[in-house]
Amino acid sequence: MGKNKFRPKPMVEDPLPEPELVMEFEGRKPEKEEKEEVQQVDENELRRKEQRRLRRKKIRSALDGSAVLDGGLQKYGWLVLYAFFWAMLLITNNYVSESVVRESSRIKGELKELQFRQISSQTELLQISRQSSVADKLQGTGVKESLIPPYKIKEVKE
Repeated sequence: MGKNKFRPKPMVEDPLPEPELVMEFEGRKPEKEEKEEVQQVDENELRRKEQRRLRRKKIRSALDGSAVLDGGLQKYGWLVLYAFFWAMLLITNNYVSESVVRESSRIKGELKELQFRQISSQTELLQISRQSSVADKLQGTGVKESLIPPYKIKEVKE
């Protein structure tokens, strides 16, 4: 089997020479002030290295999942549930809005079809109610078309 690429490798730190040895090598005598200054610089550098190491450790633990298993779920469980709640709410909202859009487009199509039916039935009614088509339909019944045009009947008041 291959190597585990996600296993954190041990950090190798470059050994720093002790200030006394450096001064001895250079032929100087150690002074108290230099020693304190070097020690302070070393502490700052060690602090920075430790912060970098912790950052890398956090990133590695997040990537390989050990952060969740080692107590991250207990620590950030409420945040995970909150994010899950909002994700479900957004998914539900998207689903409902899509179904509303589909329903409105279906109703619009149905409305257009009903408008076309209304127009066709109106034209059919106009054709049936014409005087000539009524006369054609009543031809065999003995009812005939009037040859005298209609006139107004006026009532005479005494």
